[in-house]
Amino acid sequence: MSRRRRHWEFLVRRPDGTTERVPFYARTKDEATTFVTAWGRRMGFELLEGAGSTL
Repeated sequence: MSRRRRHWEFLVRRPDGTTERVPFYARTKDEATTFVTAWGRRMGFELLEGAGSTL
């Protein structure tokens, strides 16, 4: 597996109802999704759209 990190973006909804794209760098889509889901849960964000790689 490549050790190179890729740039992933997630669409999230903030607690105030606004949406935004959140960037994250990770080796795999699963790694990025796991982190952003856990982070979002702690911050009160809802994950609306999964990772899309933008390289």
